[in-house]
Amino acid sequence: MRAHVRTTRRRRVAVTTLTVSIAALLLSAPVTADAAVQKCTTPPAVFPIDQLTDGMQATGWTVLKGTQPESFGVKILGVLPDAIAPGDDLILVKAHGANIDAIGGMGPGFSGSPVYINNELVGSVSYGLGGDAHYGALTPGQELVDVLMNPRAHAAASATKVRLSRADRRLVANDARTALSTVGTTLTQIPMPLAVAGATDKRAALLQKKLANQGISVEPYRASSSTSSSQLSGNDPIVPGGVFTAALSYGSVAYAGIGTATIVCGDYVVAFGHPFLFAGAGLDGAMLDGNVVATIPAGTGGFEGTPFKIANIGGLRGTIDQDRLNGIRGLVGKRPPLTTLTSSIENLDTGQTHTATTQVALPRYLAYIAEDHVYGSILAALDARKGTDWITWTVNGVSKGVPFEFSITNAYTGYNALWRPSYDVYATLRSIRNAQGPARVTSVQIQGTVTEKADYALIHKPRTQSTTQPGFTTGTTLDVHKGDTVDVRVPVQQVDSGDIYTAAASFTIPSTVRGSGRLEVYASRGYFYTRRNQTLDQTIAQLQKVPLGNDLTIEIRMRGAHTMRMVVPTDWPLKGNPDDIALHLLK
Repeated sequence: MRAHVRTTRRRRVAVTTLTVSIAALLLSAPVTADAAVQKCTTPPAVFPIDQLTDGMQATGWTVLKGTQPESFGVKILGVLPDAIAPGDDLILVKAHGANIDAIGGMGPGFSGSPVYINNELVGSVSYGLGGDAHYGALTPGQELVDVLMNPRAHAAASATKVRLSRADRRLVANDARTALSTVGTTLTQIPMPLAVAGATDKRAALLQKKLANQGISVEPYRASSSTSSSQLSGNDPIVPGGVFTAALSYGSVAYAGIGTATIVCGDYVVAFGHPFLFAGAGLDGAMLDGNVVATIPAGTGGFEGTPFKIANIGGLRGTIDQDRLNGIRGLVGKRPPLTTLTSSIENLDTGQTHTATTQVALPRYLAYIAEDHVYGSILAALDARKGTDWITWTVNGVSKGVPFEFSITNAYTGYNALWRPSYDVYATLRSIRNAQGPARVTSVQIQGTVTEKADYALIHKPRTQSTTQPGFTTGTTLDVHKGDTVDVRVPVQQVDSGDIYTAAASFTIPSTVRGSGRLEVYASRGYFYTRRNQTLDQTIAQLQKVPLGNDLTIEIRMRGAHTMRMVVPTDWPLKGNPDDIALHLLK
């Protein structure tokens, strides 16, 4: 088989091959050292749960606006033994006070709000009760101190819902002076407000669904973009009752759970009173601060009749190193192993360049977040639904202590120009994650150009001939015998200039074919998703061999499982799909 293309108009963008570069690794990682960790030597005193009695008064702390915690009243209604898990109780409570009454109770964003009696920690707000949002439940203080000092695995799965007995419901009904039938039957883990920036509502809803399938309840809302710096912030210290943010990513694309800090001791912070992603031990997310823009009152746009905190994401404060049944723990001053996504997309029509940076803290969500980052960057640069792109993505990482780097360049046109590059980057990163490794991606750089102009070439109907039927024609049928040579000439016309280039290929019909076939010509369809169980080198090599959007594919399929394919590089993104030509096999 032979192929060539007659064109010298434009040099094709080069594809960088696999390289090993210590310099690239060093450039992609922070170089300043983290400060020594200050351990917690004096954990907060805990009010004994067995000394709680119905009607006792306590004080809770949370931020309703800005960054300053404010107090509210908490009435103890009773203790629910083993409600979260065997040995893990819940404390049934009612929140009250002028500030709480003004917003209608407690809701998303309150998780982790500490509650005290005589400066001893009773617990943190963690569960809500359907109906009157003044009622909910606390995770006991000792469980939170255990997350701080002695994080451990629990045998039970996370109890996101706790069904109340008739006696428990009666406690609420009596306090509210209402009929038992009006009291909710289930305590539910308070959903986390999920601050989302740089992603569409559809994508946020999709992530919400993915997390829900894992038993994680979040409620997305639109937030402003945050700083994209990987350096630790020097903002005011996080305090009990202050805003606590657990981020999958931040910067141009942000997905971050908003809650409240419960305990601060040494360099450690405990928050939420329930899991974030329930990931256990290990570096698992970025800890940031934030500020509450407003707490939306129940019944005025809040979440299912409860108040809802709207917060903006703050600066990087440290790493989440524990994600347990009864809360999460962050380590102030310890940077998580971030993956930096950067993009620089130039609009050739305006001369303007759009740049963006996203920090991704959780490798398992890297591909998903990178898809949002690329889509948003191209949309911002192109500011249209379709166009023509040349996009290059460069992936840096480390596998078994050895750095790696590779680049891929692809061309897109039409509606594909907006959404297809983001999917190709997603598929590339999923392939790297699926490769035998382990491999950690440290950075992804996206560069390219976009234009609304018709800067592509149109594929015209091919001309064909065979040994049996010589003379090039544009007919719909071509007669062939076994052993024949089939010659193909495909005109490719650049739409803007009108110049025509001709791609040529020749095939030999195998002697083993058992029937007729078809010849198809089309713009190559890049598929950057490799199968599992390949080595990293094999995966990268396969990714770099994928036919691209400026490659013309000429393909013959004959009965007898014979497929012959030729990929011909061109200098332009390609468009068009001419009708197939039937190859009639003569006996």
